Amino acid sequence: MISAQGNRFTTHPLFNFSSFDTLNLTYGIHYFEDTSCWAVGFKNAWGVGENEIPYLVYYDNAKNSITREYDPPTTKIPWHVHFANKNNGWCVGDSGLILQYVNNNWQMMNYPTDEFLVAVFTIDATNAWVAGGMAIY
Repeated sequence: MISAQGNRFTTHPLFNFSSFDTLNLTYGIHYFEDTSCWAVGFKNAWGVGENEIPYLVYYDNAKNSITREYDPPTTKIPWHVHFANKNNGWCVGDSGLILQYVNNNWQMMNYPTDEFLVAVFTIDATNAWVAGGMAIY
């Protein structure tokens, strides 16, 4: 992750690697006022092929580290995350993936579609807009 203040940029490693044998891609982040965030994406060991593992991690700025992780019970990759406040948010991804964050827990939601969902904007604790469409590979 990179932060910007005017024309000054600072790198903030989300993951600390002891080796380069793992590929981690972060597709979406949502920051809060204290500069802590939820980040979403996938991890994959090099050379493993299509064995991508979805992840959601909470980066605690005060502790300068990941303090919470959620591994969804699916192989669908999360692409975007947005919160109404620090306790209520949504995450969307491929093949109609929809997750809701309530009471400090991520919950899988019933999928109204199998389309590729790429963006979510949270209105409040229970309402959100989602955008997506057909995935072409």
